[in-house]
Amino acid sequence: MRNQIFTLSRDQFLLESAKFEAEGAILSNIIINEQSKILND
Repeated sequence: MRNQIFTLSRDQFLLESAKFEAEGAILSNIIINEQSKILND
């Protein structure tokens, strides 16, 4: 995977970065929601 990054165009790289960040944000929201459910019980 590491070598693949260098072959990506700048636009592809930015798109992949944005997707990665979006996935991370979704995951952290899910974790926060789960934690708040536990606290509210």
